[in-house]
Amino acid sequence: MTEADLIALFKSNATIEKILTIISEIEGVTCYLAAGTLRNFVWDCLAKKESSHLTDVDIIFFDTEVTYEETCQLEERLRQSHPTFDWEVKNQVYMHQHNPKTAPYANLVESLSAFPETCTAIALRKVEDRYELLAPHGIADLVAFEVRPTEHFMGNSERLAIYRKRVIDKQWQNIWPRLRLYQMA
Repeated sequence: MTEADLIALFKSNATIEKILTIISEIEGVTCYLAAGTLRNFVWDCLAKKESSHLTDVDIIFFDTEVTYEETCQLEERLRQSHPTFDWEVKNQVYMHQHNPKTAPYANLVESLSAFPETCTAIALRKVEDRYELLAPHGIADLVAFEVRPTEHFMGNSERLAIYRKRVIDKQWQNIWPRLRLYQMA
């Protein structure tokens, strides 16, 4: 599967299209649909499962001018105006604070590359009728059902422990038995 094929898969889903339209209309920040929302959708499609994970919506952006409180307010506005979805909005400017020994990120792609798993480090936005896919680690692991830590999480024992706990807690293999998990011991 190529990135173009992946974008076509996303475009074929009315719910993803609706979410992309909603976030493209947010003024003042450039938002992307990201992470588990996209990863789970791809795994469901490849496993030929009914996609039941599209209500949890991960939105990311990077803006040094937007405070943490303003990010929370944006999330609340989305929850009120589009209550069908469980919105989680994260300004990646602040996300380094959630990982041990992590310096502030310089931009969105750098923050995305530091997500726990390579298959989760994916983001998509729609600009008019064009789609922009960000996948700093590529899409090979995602489409091959492979879960492995990013270099950022491999580079520190505390972060690697967080990756391992996260993979166990998520219990992804119960939903997608074809998954192969790496660096678990």
